[in-house]
Amino acid sequence: MRAINITILFVLILASIAYAEFQEPRSTQGENVEKWWDAIVEICNAQYALDPYLVAGMVKKESWFDENAENLGEKNGYLAGHRDWYEDYWGKGLTQITGPWIAGVPMPRRENWEYNMPREAVWEEAPVMNNPFNGRENLARGCWYLSVMMKHYDNNEYAAVTAYNKGFFGVDAGWYNVRNNDYVNDVMRYRND
Repeated sequence: MRAINITILFVLILASIAYAEFQEPRSTQGENVEKWWDAIVEICNAQYALDPYLVAGMVKKESWFDENAENLGEKNGYLAGHRDWYEDYWGKGLTQITGPWIAGVPMPRRENWEYNMPREAVWEEAPVMNNPFNGRENLARGCWYLSVMMKHYDNNEYAAVTAYNKGFFGVDAGWYNVRNNDYVNDVMRYRND
């Protein structure tokens, strides 16, 4: 019994050290990073083995840490009649995930999954997202998708981040310079702020 207690204590100490090593990035332009930093670190460490600074850079780029953010360009496209592509899955929430195969509520769309998602995406592993404006649920789904992209691109952060923004079909086809595009440049700069 004493050995089990010591083991549990040791595991808790290691977990707290791993958690404590990530210092909250500073807000450089008034963004509300402190509201979401603990959730980002927790989700990145506990579920997806992602760099929380990379995720924070993406969240800053996508929503400026505003869980109620919406991509108005995509929303207006949908409202103007371009329903066949976006449906009502325009970018919403912290991670601005889009499309029914990624942003489906409460689960991603299963129909045509094999044609719209990379082979590394396992439908059953996608976290439930009942409300895209629920920050924790949105972060979990966005981190799940980023982790899929990281697996798809063998941990190449530049390719994964570009695919997160532009879609993996285009990255796979070589349509984008994954080392130098505005989205990646901003995310990497924000990551290092």
